[in-house]
Amino acid sequence: MERGTVSIFYGEGKGKTAAAIGSAIHAAIQGKTVILIQFLKGRTFEQSAFVQSLEPNIKWFSFEKEDVCYDELTEEKKQEAVINMQNGLKFSKKVLTTKEADLLILDEVLGLVEQGLVSVEEIMDLFDSRWESTDLILTGRRADERLLAAADHVSRIEKVK
Repeated sequence: MERGTVSIFYGEGKGKTAAAIGSAIHAAIQGKTVILIQFLKGRTFEQSAFVQSLEPNIKWFSFEKEDVCYDELTEEKKQEAVINMQNGLKFSKKVLTTKEADLLILDEVLGLVEQGLVSVEEIMDLFDSRWESTDLILTGRRADERLLAAADHVSRIEKVK
């Protein structure tokens, strides 16, 4: 059995989510099951016709109830969103421990760490929870050095111009 990998796409440049989606499409073409969970972005992508057209090959989830990004929410709505995102993280762990997907993408999960909503240890626990053949991709602007060191592949995406 081939060992799964942990990949991180991070940086201030645009294209992290696009790179992750490209990986998802590549995996789906190979007949693999793909689950993508988005954090901090609201529900705008999940509701789009394009995303719905990818199912059942790529299953796309957001546990957020609002249509706007986390940063745009009121403090009260942020508290509710945090609970929903923690549920998303629990779902991620379930996907990994039950091998529901060959590839799990956690889009903007690094932002949860950056904002102090999730610890580095909780993310590292996801690394350890996955079946050996499961691939895991994490995206976000900034990545903790411990996560970068534990990942198999790291791509920093920067704006050049």
